[in-house]
Amino acid sequence: YKFPSAPDSLVANFIEAFNGLDVDKFTDDLLDADLFRFKQLFADPHGPQGDWFYADEVVFLENLFSQEAFVNELGATVPGISSLSLFLDGSVSAWVESDDVDSPDCWRREFLVTLDVVQPGQILAIRNSVYIYVSRETVELEGEDAWFYRIAGIVEMESALKGTDDSTWGSLRAQYR
Repeated sequence: YKFPSAPDSLVANFIEAFNGLDVDKFTDDLLDADLFRFKQLFADPHGPQGDWFYADEVVFLENLFSQEAFVNELGATVPGISSLSLFLDGSVSAWVESDDVDSPDCWRREFLVTLDVVQPGQILAIRNSVYIYVSRETVELEGEDAWFYRIAGIVEMESALKGTDDSTWGSLRAQYR
């Protein structure tokens, strides 16, 4: 992993940790525990209902990355995954200061999402776009001040880029919570 001194290096670490099923990297370095939020900008009957914060994200990541079947909070048995593959394409926009009241003092960028989650007998194909919000703090690195970026939020937007089964990041989160 690279030191996240810029938003792009943070996103590269996010992709590497997600594809590597590395929940510790998320909890130790990637997610801003004070600011993290996930939300959807559209009605998703299969997505999380209500607020979704850091603790919810940690439970989701632990369950998804465990690769073991489990019973979710709704009492449904959820299969363990055998693999996943995430790609984020940030070429659609640049980093800009956030004007979102939920993410003050943050930067955001739109990314096109390609996420394939392999479960027994099926592949969930998520194709949409998200805003990723990043926060930053000053830390000391080799005796000098440096920026340290963390993921402050993910906002999923409704998109024409539908997967084969209309899965969303929100529905995946709700399933693995």
